[in-house]
Amino acid sequence: MIERYTLPPFDKLWSLENKYNVWLKVELAFLEARAELGEVDRDTVELIKERAKFDIQEIAKIERQVQHDVIAFLTNVASYVGEPAKELHYGLTSYDMVDTALAILMLEAGEAIRSALEELLESLKKKALMATSLEKIATELRQLQRTEIHEVEELFGTRQKGSSAMPHKKNPILSERMCGLARIVRSHIMAALQNMVLWNERDISNSCVERIILPESTTLVYYMLKKTKDNIDNLRILRDNMERNLELTKGVIFSEAVMLALIKKGLTRQSAYDMVQRAAFRSYETGKHFKHVLMEDTNIREYLDENEIDSLFDLQHYFRHIDAIYKKVLG
Repeated sequence: MIERYTLPPFDKLWSLENKYNVWLKVELAFLEARAELGEVDRDTVELIKERAKFDIQEIAKIERQVQHDVIAFLTNVASYVGEPAKELHYGLTSYDMVDTALAILMLEAGEAIRSALEELLESLKKKALMATSLEKIATELRQLQRTEIHEVEELFGTRQKGSSAMPHKKNPILSERMCGLARIVRSHIMAALQNMVLWNERDISNSCVERIILPESTTLVYYMLKKTKDNIDNLRILRDNMERNLELTKGVIFSEAVMLALIKKGLTRQSAYDMVQRAAFRSYETGKHFKHVLMEDTNIREYLDENEIDSLFDLQHYFRHIDAIYKKVLG
């Protein structure tokens, strides 16, 4: 795993020590089950549980010789347990133990991700941001921080640098990183699909793949959730720039409202559309504000007076359902 992108609890969850701990728990749990079935006496089980432990360095030395990680692990545990170790792994294949342990680790990883996701959703509610995925959020933030838009900014430290050549730059590095990491996580899907095809339904070509994609994908998703939450919590909102950008349109963004008002006055949709389109294009061509063009349009003034036109240029009209939308999306 990449240390830079590994946060607690994943640094310990996918560690070699924890893997062997879970392997040992699985072996001991199987031993308990055999005792309940009367296949091994209870005193032997208790003795094994008392003695069972492992040494990571010794396991590594044994594995270099036997070229099999499970055998190396069992050999090392047996060196502490002694003669009763013959009852360990009795009747099991390597993957009976490894797959069970991996399922336990995935459950733990999933619980950590679920907890982080809940924190993220709570943060999104507080900041009234709507999102369906981390990459969509990151992509939107990157767009909004572009120089010509500049409606939001990621947190930028007082001594932080954005470019080695251009001192003015403030790059949205966290959002860019989220987009890049999303590509890595998505790439794991193809590897997982390819793991489905095994010789006679059980070879170990999937083993090395799982050892990479499962720790990496869960660790990266957790990292992305945490960093996205941090990014949103510290986001700088540039309200004045938002208003400036709206004004760059010179009011043509209200063309639909004008068209609907004309339809309510009795015009067909096509007639209203053509009338408003001509007015909007004149606004583009002349540089006049769309509202002024409408005021001067004799055809439109036959249906809408000055007060009616003025009322159509109200941004609050577009915010009237915002609370209901956020409630529906974020619950």
